Order: sequence, then C-alpha cells, then structure tokens
Amino acid sequence: PPHRCIFLQRIELLLLASAGPDLANLFGYIVGIANSLVCNKLWVFRSGRGNWRRETLLFLTGAAICYVLQWGAFRLLLTFLNEHWSQLLGMGVYTALNYAYNRLITFRKHDRRTTARNHESNAI
Repeated sequence: PPHRCIFLQRIELLLLASAGPDLANLFGYIVGIANSLVCNKLWVFRSGRGNWRRETLLFLTGAAICYVLQWGAFRLLLTFLNEHWSQLLGMGVYTALNYAYNRLITFRKHDRRTTARNHESNAI
C-alpha cells in the first residue's frame, strides 16, 4: 500500500540524517498513520458514512497500542538483525495487529437486527 512506501521513505531519510533508529521509526509511523486513517476508512473498510470522530479516536488508540507492540518487537529484533530487517519485520507486526484491531473494533460492521433488538429491550 502507498502508506507503507511513505513510511519506509521517511525512515530511510531519517536514518541517512543520523536521527537514530527509534526516532526514524516513530516519525515514519506518525506519517504513515495519518495517511492510513483515510485509506482504511474510505477503501479498506468502506466506512465513508461512519462517525469520523468516533472512528478517528478508536483508530488513533489502536495505532498507539499497535505502535508500542511493534516498537517492542523492533527493539527485540535489533538484538538479532540489522536495522533494516528489524524495521521491515516490525512493520509486519504492526500491520497484522492494526488490521485486526480496526476490523474488530474501529470499523466493525454492526448487525442491524441485533441493534434493533437492543433498542427494543432498552425501551421496555
């Protein structure tokens, strides 16, 4: 996806500027997350009519959780691999966890029958 290319370009630029692997990793994810929100909302999960505020808050919460888990994996991988492989494998960890989080929480499809039954039972 395009946001992964943006992410990798930012990391490479920061590494070339001697920013260090942690700062390069963080900045790459910040840029990628902003782009990813729009891509996921409009095209991956097709939630164009969803509540932007709610979905943005949930999305950013999930991104933060997944980033911390990715960063832990990245730091662990650095003990065995070079920075480039560690970044790449860490990105795989982030991508899988972030997709699962957004599929199950941020952009989950609501079953209209269940929602209608819940409203009926609350009205009684």
